Amino acid sequence: MRKTIAQAIILFIIGIGCVFTVPVVAQSGSLQLTSPAGGEIYYTNRDTLITIRWAGVADTLPVRLEYNTGSLQWYLITDSVRGLSYTWNVSDLPPASTYRIRVTEVAPISPADVVIYTGHTGIVKGGAWGPGSDRIVTVANEPHIWDPGVGGSVPLVSLPGTVTPYTDVAWSADSVRIIASTNDAGVISFRTADNSVEATLRHPQPVTKIQLHSNSSRCLTMSADNRIRLFDLPSAAPVRTIPSTTNILDACFDTDGSRVLVCADDARIHPMPGGGAPVVFSGHQLGVLQGEFSNDEKNVATVGGDATVRVWNAFSGTELWQGSDPKEGVRSVAYSPDGTMLAVGMSDSSVTVWDADSGNLLHQFYGIRGSVLHVEWSASGDMIAACGTDNAAHIFWMDGVHPPMRMQHRAAVTSVHWSPNDEQVLTTSVDGSAVVWRVRNKILQGDTCSNFSIAHPPRTVAKLHATGGTAEIGANISVQLQLTAGDFLTLTDIDSLQPRLTYNHTLLHLLSTSIPVALTSQTGNRTMLTLEPVPTPKQPGTFGELLFRATLGTDSITSIRWDDVKQIGDGPEINIETTSDSVYVTGICRAGGLPRLFNPVGLPLSVHLSGSAGNPILTVTVGERGPVTIKIFTVSGNLVWEDFRVLTAHDGATFSCELPEHCKGRILGVVITTATGLLSEIVGAVQ
Repeated sequence: MRKTIAQAIILFIIGIGCVFTVPVVAQSGSLQLTSPAGGEIYYTNRDTLITIRWAGVADTLPVRLEYNTGSLQWYLITDSVRGLSYTWNVSDLPPASTYRIRVTEVAPISPADVVIYTGHTGIVKGGAWGPGSDRIVTVANEPHIWDPGVGGSVPLVSLPGTVTPYTDVAWSADSVRIIASTNDAGVISFRTADNSVEATLRHPQPVTKIQLHSNSSRCLTMSADNRIRLFDLPSAAPVRTIPSTTNILDACFDTDGSRVLVCADDARIHPMPGGGAPVVFSGHQLGVLQGEFSNDEKNVATVGGDATVRVWNAFSGTELWQGSDPKEGVRSVAYSPDGTMLAVGMSDSSVTVWDADSGNLLHQFYGIRGSVLHVEWSASGDMIAACGTDNAAHIFWMDGVHPPMRMQHRAAVTSVHWSPNDEQVLTTSVDGSAVVWRVRNKILQGDTCSNFSIAHPPRTVAKLHATGGTAEIGANISVQLQLTAGDFLTLTDIDSLQPRLTYNHTLLHLLSTSIPVALTSQTGNRTMLTLEPVPTPKQPGTFGELLFRATLGTDSITSIRWDDVKQIGDGPEINIETTSDSVYVTGICRAGGLPRLFNPVGLPLSVHLSGSAGNPILTVTVGERGPVTIKIFTVSGNLVWEDFRVLTAHDGATFSCELPEHCKGRILGVVITTATGLLSEIVGAVQ
């Protein structure tokens, strides 16, 4: 019969689609993760693809890749990949400085990894792992210790005691004792050093739950007489008894053992050890089925007969949030190892996961046929084990990648427990069996890198500069646009820059640019020059050049100023600093020994009066476009003639005017005014 049970379970697993392969041993070689090695910074705008590399094994060996963000949980990147490298897309991952990657060679789960113990008589009501994951204690009509790697029907140890239905069992965190509760109103404490009875804790009625505090020898018992009793083992006398006027459905310690939560018609937190007024929570309408303290002990989560899960303050009893599913009731609750989530077993076939702070529903897992009586998180927080009334236990992965795992028994599952090493699950059942299931592949070898970072791009800085220099009037001068310094420009998403510059066109005349001009405009003596966009420079150097000719001056000082730099791209803007060197324009034009003002094209303003027959002809050279005013005065200062014209781009630099006849034979004063210059000159008489 025992062999038949074992065969039935394994065959059922195979029948539901689990694929088993023959166990393998680690391939020769030493698997090493070579990249990332740790210390790298990957920026979210540029490094969305990270190449993971490993070495030390053949490129045909399949490996598993996982990542970690500093918590206990490892998240799957890929379950099986060959080739010694893998490109990982991290575009959806949040920034953090605690990322790690591990590469492992694993052996798939095989039939040998399902270990069945059938040595009990009666219903197996509970079980517990030894702290080292190398021993298991289970209770039916007797308590047995057995090897989770062997199973069978013969225990390693049959603990002493009468043959009677046991209800619960626990193994202390320090491994020194095992306690087991019975239907005949007793709790027995066993010394694991010699497997002897340490103490018997008498109760007037059957004990339905026991708990050993993880950091002390204190023991909690819950009895059918509606009392919670606390013992300091090995003493058999209770140090405190907490009565209830209604049926007690659950009880548990807080993390440090200073308080006890009791769930009955309401929920009460009793201070320890001396007592005092309890904190009462009466938010549930139809009793409190189960409860648990949050990891920081500030809050409590409870589920009630009113089909709600409620989180409330453990010191004031104030409700923080509640959640419910009108189609389902709730039966069990457990905080995740990091305290951020709550798993809730529903009365009708699902496990829900809630945000512990906000109460938002995060996940809902289906596949259980019947009420979920117990939920328990893996130590790393990446899986939830659940059992209920459908003759099976279930494993749900939080990553959404792995399919659920169903662990089938022939009758109802009474308990499910994670091994301390987080690799196996123990289930106990009404069918008289206890089974160890491997839920993670065996790691044959592996390697893990140190912390690296995924970060938003840092603040980028660019220092732009326009050079200057000294130029004689009429000479050319080159002004270079330069990136003199920059921080993190290789990370920017700004694709191009569009400079807008201003210069004094009365002192400098633009001859050419290496960057095409998009737009020009003038205001007063200033020209605004908008250049076409240029690729964002990433390294210091010259990215543009402007060639000017010096026009006006007597030791004038000017500069090419940055009016604006438009940034084109999707990312955060670059912090741009601009500077300009001075341009010194020196000298006075001397043509024929006389001083002349230069116009913007480097030509002197000049006049010439001619004409041997007819009226005098005045020839003017201005060399610039725009308004020109000519006034003719007699030597006594009387205005005898005036002309105004606007020269366009089609006009030449030199033009002639015919003066009136009364200008013949006279000494005249000529005043020429342009946008950039003024010339007064005395011209001789023309007969």
